[in-house]
Amino acid sequence: MRPAAPWARATPATAAIGPKVPNEPCQSPPALPAMHPRVLTLPLPTPSLAALTLAAALAASAAIGAEPPEREGLACTVAKQSLAEGLRLEVVFANRTAEPVSLPPGPHLVLYRDAAALDPMEITARIDRLQRTPLVVPAQGSAVGLFGADARQTEELLCNGSKPAAAGLYFYQFSRLPTFRCLLRDAPLAALPMKADCATARKAALPGR
Repeated sequence: MRPAAPWARATPATAAIGPKVPNEPCQSPPALPAMHPRVLTLPLPTPSLAALTLAAALAASAAIGAEPPEREGLACTVAKQSLAEGLRLEVVFANRTAEPVSLPPGPHLVLYRDAAALDPMEITARIDRLQRTPLVVPAQGSAVGLFGADARQTEELLCNGSKPAAAGLYFYQFSRLPTFRCLLRDAPLAALPMKADCATARKAALPGR
């Protein structure tokens, strides 16, 4: 019997390996937890309850074609009214809420046929704020606003015919629809010289006529 070739002889190193076993399927290493980038989240401003209530009331009134909602806790009282050079109004705004109220510029003056202010007349007038500073009514406080309409707008407003029973201001903010209204208390509506002949009043109000 021939001796085994040197390369086939068992050595201590090869003997320690043991018998050859079939190859086992490779196993994947355990998955590492997914790493997500850290995102910095900033707290979003939360609208106040008054703003949410006003938005809901505005949506409801626009859906049914009703009058815009009134601003909760805001009262408007006419302190002075003049017709010398167009309509001039001095209005005192009283805020009974815990938050300041910023009033948008350029409200519309609306006259109503009924005391409940549900039946507006056809012609309204935009009245501009005469003071240049923003009109902000402080919380639990009051502020005075001076408004005016030119002679043409005043003539058109007086062309509604019958005497009004109530009046209010429409305020607009980022919308073609009025955001809210404020009914005018103590407005001397009986002093308004309403005109029945609207065509004549509008013709007379045009420049150069």
